[in-house]
Amino acid sequence: MTPRQMFRLSNMTARWQRREVSNFEYLMFLNTLAGRTYNDLNQYPVFPWIISNYETKELDLTLPSNYRDLSKPIGALNPSRKAYFEERFQTWEHESIPPFHYGTHYSTAAFVLNWLIRVEPMTTFFLALQGGKFDHPNRLFSSASSSWKNCQRDTSDVKELVPEFFFLPEMFINSNRYRLGIQEDGSSVGDVQLPPWATTPEEFVRINRMALESEFVSSQLHQWIDLIFGYKQRGPEAVRATNVFYYLTYEGSVDLETITDPVMREAIENQIRNFGQTPSQLLLEPHPPRNSAMHSVSPTGSLTSSKFAANSVRVKNIVSDE
Repeated sequence: MTPRQMFRLSNMTARWQRREVSNFEYLMFLNTLAGRTYNDLNQYPVFPWIISNYETKELDLTLPSNYRDLSKPIGALNPSRKAYFEERFQTWEHESIPPFHYGTHYSTAAFVLNWLIRVEPMTTFFLALQGGKFDHPNRLFSSASSSWKNCQRDTSDVKELVPEFFFLPEMFINSNRYRLGIQEDGSSVGDVQLPPWATTPEEFVRINRMALESEFVSSQLHQWIDLIFGYKQRGPEAVRATNVFYYLTYEGSVDLETITDPVMREAIENQIRNFGQTPSQLLLEPHPPRNSAMHSVSPTGSLTSSKFAANSVRVKNIVSDE
C-alpha cells in the first residue's frame, strides 16, 4: 500500500482526536508513515517549533502569545520575509525549474546533525559531512533563542525541529567537551544557551513537551500537519500557503531510472540529498482537528474536563513548581 492508503486505513487519527494518543505519538506516527526514519538523516522525523518566547524569565503556557502560529510555515511567520519569498515565487523565470518560495528545506541531514552535534554518533557523522572539521562556530547550534530568531529573519533558514527537542536533554550539553570554536563575539561554543525560563536542559525539554501537549497546540496541530504531510504540501494550496519548496525535494519530481547519463544522475542525487526531502503526502483534504479537551470522552464514557482543569493549573505554575 502507498503511505496515503495506509493512513486512510489506520485508526490513529480517530484515536488522536479522542485524545487516546499524545500529540508526540501522533506526529511520530505521521512521520513514520510518510517515510521519515531515525535510520536516514536525509529523511529524519520532523517536528514543529512550538514555543515562540525565548526571552522572558517566566513562561506562561496558557498565553497564546508564547506559541508559534502553527497554521503558517516557518518562512511565512515574519510578514516581511514572507513578502520576500512570495515576490521571488511570482517573478521566477526559468525554463526547466518551476518557481518556489524556499531554496532550502525545513529538514536536511546537515540540519539534523547541527541540532544533535553534541551527542554521538551524530558528532562523528557531522565531522564526516564537514571533511573532518566542525563548521564555522557562528553556524553551529549554540543558542535556542538565536536559532529561533534566525528562523524568523534569515532567508536561507526555514528549518523545523527534530523529535529530540521533546525528550533528549543530553543534546544540549557538550558532555564530551568538543572544541566547537569561538564565535565572532568572542564567546566559545559549549553547552547550548537555554532561555531564561529553563535553568536546566531537563527543564527545557519538559517545558517543550508540555507546550507540545498543551490545549493551544492540540487545537492548531492539524493545520501544521496540512503543511507538512497534507493538502497544503504541494499544488495550488501550497502556493496560497507560501509553502512551495525546490522541486527536487518532492517525491516523484524526477524519475532517476530514465536518466542514462551517470554524471547527470549523480548530480541530481546529490542535489536531492543537499536540498532535503519532503515527506510523502498523506492527505489530499484538510486534516480533521482534535476534539476539545473539555468535551473529550474517556473509554468509560465520562468527561475528562476535570483532568484538563488539573493540567491547566499545573501549566500555570510551570516555573514556580521547580
